[in-house]
Amino acid sequence: MKIGIYGGSFNPPHNGHKDILKTLLNCGVVDKVYIVPTGRNYVKPGLEKFEHRRNMLDLCFENERNIEIVDIEDRDTQVYTYMTLDYFRERNSKDAIYFIMGSDNLKTFKSWKEYKYMIDNYNFIVIIRDNDNVEELKEIFNSDKFVFFENVSKLSSSFVREELNNNQNIESYLDKKVANYIKENNLYKE
Repeated sequence: MKIGIYGGSFNPPHNGHKDILKTLLNCGVVDKVYIVPTGRNYVKPGLEKFEHRRNMLDLCFENERNIEIVDIEDRDTQVYTYMTLDYFRERNSKDAIYFIMGSDNLKTFKSWKEYKYMIDNYNFIVIIRDNDNVEELKEIFNSDKFVFFENVSKLSSSFVREELNNNQNIESYLDKKVANYIKENNLYKE
């Protein structure tokens, strides 16, 4: 089985996240996806509390088959990506593990803790973002461990947050339940 690990802040989770995962599953790139939201120790401006991001993920993906949210990074100590991947390998020792990442993350991947270890032990699905040049990205890591996949959505969480701050209608970008949750909890207000 091919297991995809999709980490991120999901601040908020949007239809683009859903479209990417459904496409990867429907095309047989992966058989199952575990979504891993970054924990409370992740430092990022404007990051909503872990509990809200987890609740929104549950709402966004509640009816999706072969997608499961796992909150193993919400700890009091720092959790690095290689630790998360090791966690899934221990539980899925006979399966191929693929880390799903955006091409924006690939550009800084050499600064990640234990990045060489991850390349030696795991596979990567890189979602091309923001008109990034695939050939240039391939030069960063010339390895068959990296599979590049065209982005099926140009939507980003930062765009959704901007639209919220500008009091724009964001319902077409989000699952209806997620949009209601944001409104009910008064999230993403500066």
